[in-house]
Amino acid sequence: MEAARQLSAFPLGQLDAEKKKVVKKAFDEYEKVLLFTAERPETQLSLAMFYVNLKMPEKADKAYVEAMRLQPQFVPAYINYSNFLVQQGENKKAFEILQKGLDNVPNIAIFHHALGLLYVRNKETEKAIPELKKSVELDKDNPLFSYVYAVSIGEENPKEAIKVLEESYAKHTGDMQIVSGLVYYTKKICDTAKSAMYEEKLKALQNFSVR
Repeated sequence: MEAARQLSAFPLGQLDAEKKKVVKKAFDEYEKVLLFTAERPETQLSLAMFYVNLKMPEKADKAYVEAMRLQPQFVPAYINYSNFLVQQGENKKAFEILQKGLDNVPNIAIFHHALGLLYVRNKETEKAIPELKKSVELDKDNPLFSYVYAVSIGEENPKEAIKVLEESYAKHTGDMQIVSGLVYYTKKICDTAKSAMYEEKLKALQNFSVR
């Protein structure tokens, strides 16, 4: 899938006519290689991403649909397809795809996380929070899920946000998003001791990252 992204993202517009022919030939050959194993859902997903980067949305759409048809439990197809639909301005269909994914593969944290983010984009916070919370309950080892859920509740309930972030911090002491969230929310509740502690930890992480 990474090869598909890198190849199809090649800047054709910057090439002269002769070089464009060479690159176009490489595209065509790569597509043929993928089509040779088109019965695999992973291949259809690679094709979809390939077509997205080549600005061929109709072909991409068909490849995403085929990936899901070939393997109804193939989680990456649903996630990538829903993101593609959002980019196409088809939010309603994106919701439907994620729900279909949950119907076929229940209790998958990333589905609930993605649904929550869609609700956030639609400014439906009351629907987003339960989905984001569910993603954390299903996967407590993913710091991103914990951070996003904490932010979703943090303005109304900073103490609960701190609790969520601290639980994640216990497992991910090197995650700068988690630590920056703890700095922000401990300041919000005027817990100067904790905010100072987490500020020091954040500075240490920032210094380490630029070495």
